[in-house]
Amino acid sequence: MVSNLALTLNWDVQELTRLQKAIHDHSNRQGWDLVLQTQMDLVIEELVVNVMTHGDNSARDTAEPGWVRVELAEDHGLITLVVTDNGTAFDPTQTPEPDLDAPLELRERGGLGVHFIRELTETFSYRRAGGCNVVTVQKRRG
Repeated sequence: MVSNLALTLNWDVQELTRLQKAIHDHSNRQGWDLVLQTQMDLVIEELVVNVMTHGDNSARDTAEPGWVRVELAEDHGLITLVVTDNGTAFDPTQTPEPDLDAPLELRERGGLGVHFIRELTETFSYRRAGGCNVVTVQKRRG
């Protein structure tokens, strides 16, 4: 592995500042250009904000507070992002594509962020493991 980053956050949008700083520092150390930085920022923020704002762990059998873990690894130009959270099961890869041709006032709300993730990455997958949601995306550098 060329690089690794792992950060666990509470379900609190105040944590986004810490996440953004960690991602920014990591991307600078790795020499990502501005386009790659912007694309990865969008993908990471979309996934994490969705967990923090729409995630639900109230149905769980534990009083454990909500958390989300962001892991980045890069190997031979392939960036792998894994976002894991302890909320109830939700598979974002099943979110339908938005109707981008419909007038704005007729469009369904939501789904645009997931659309961007699909467009900006080579792979986008979901699995449920150990009572957690695990979303993995991969993006080729360059």
